[in-house]
Amino acid sequence: EKEPYLPPAPGEARWWARVLTDGEVQVDALEIDFGDSTYSATALPYAALGLEALVYVPEPPDPMLTGISTSPGTVAPGDSVSLSLSLYNAGAVTAGAVTATLMSSHPSVTVVSGGAFDVGSGAWPAGQTRSPANTFEVEVSASHVDSTDVDFELWLDDGVEQWSLPFEVAVPWPVMKIMALRIDDSSAGDGDGLLEPGETADIELDILNAGDLSAIGLVTAELAFGSDTTASGSIVEGSDSLGTLAVGKDREAGFTISADSTAALGEVIDLEITFQDDDHSYSAEIELVLGERPWLPLASMDDTTGDSNGYGLDLLNAQWRTDGVTMEFRFEAAAAFDQTKDYAEAWMVSSGGDYQFYRLMLQGSTASLQGYDSGFVNLAKPALSFPDARHAVLEWNIADMGQLTTTNLSVGLGAGWCQVATGSFCDHFPNGWGYYYHSTYNTFGFFPISW
Repeated sequence: EKEPYLPPAPGEARWWARVLTDGEVQVDALEIDFGDSTYSATALPYAALGLEALVYVPEPPDPMLTGISTSPGTVAPGDSVSLSLSLYNAGAVTAGAVTATLMSSHPSVTVVSGGAFDVGSGAWPAGQTRSPANTFEVEVSASHVDSTDVDFELWLDDGVEQWSLPFEVAVPWPVMKIMALRIDDSSAGDGDGLLEPGETADIELDILNAGDLSAIGLVTAELAFGSDTTASGSIVEGSDSLGTLAVGKDREAGFTISADSTAALGEVIDLEITFQDDDHSYSAEIELVLGERPWLPLASMDDTTGDSNGYGLDLLNAQWRTDGVTMEFRFEAAAAFDQTKDYAEAWMVSSGGDYQFYRLMLQGSTASLQGYDSGFVNLAKPALSFPDARHAVLEWNIADMGQLTTTNLSVGLGAGWCQVATGSFCDHFPNGWGYYYHSTYNTFGFFPISW
């Protein structure tokens, strides 16, 4: 209970002053008299209107991560990796010698050797660059093939205070994504662009390398029916050569399949494609329902999971399909929908519509569609269904959106409301696009669809 009467010291005993101003001010000095001693601040901040500045006595250390080196230099799935880190103290001297411990909660990472390792010798002076005495050793799972970064936390401890420095390591990889599927049943079917029982059709897929690494050499594609297939059918032509697939490059892959006459409308053919380059194989999958148009992905890569700021609904992606008359839009969540309260929106922009933008809303077990032109206008109510725990399907007539002179939309998603944390939605896809009533609203990263 005598702690309030002790002189300032590192850690929880550090003293501080908060500076608030309705203008602009430079703090020139801060001195605290305690007994026969005077303690002076050494870091004197600048404060501006609406911002606060904190002055500390004594000034705290401020460790920063300034460099990350990996061996191998480019990390791949399945690699054992050595991590060397460079650190800089942008604050005051530490209270004592510093140790560094590496941790990761990423499911694709195993920390083999994480410390604690000494960071230099003795207390860490201000303005000095240091590195942990040993390299950290980690393993990346061979199943981490989605080309996303893996995250780490470096925990520093000087015996009195601790600091957490998060960082990420890139694991680039080719990711083959099916962006479109076209069905040509004109030769051995009724020509309606759908695969139905008793028909043979040419299947054309648009394949995009949505990863961060180019495939090596020429790529071939092999088609198989996956384990989720329920319809009787066969593969007539199941191989194709795609050429090279650099990052962001798309190619067409063509196959021919048949649905047996004993199959039924609504049964599923699970199209599973294996791609092979000079060194590795990759896979992609899309579901084809007999008598139905295929669902196409809104985005080439799923949204990051766990980025919904604590809100229950965590967006993963969305899919869409249309016959030119009816539009179907399918929200996909990382976990099961709560149909009593989960809230999600799709904002859509079209240069050929009657409205500045459109807002498709899902709230619990209800849905609505609005247009905006100097205010919101309620349009026809979409039909809503939940085909499974993680998908919600909204369907409406395209004509309800007005006289669209183009057949395209750009779409952004948002879920929940976390104004304190994000200024708008709890989860954005694409990340950070904002909200119409904020100056930060930006449709630049919206996902385009066309039909």
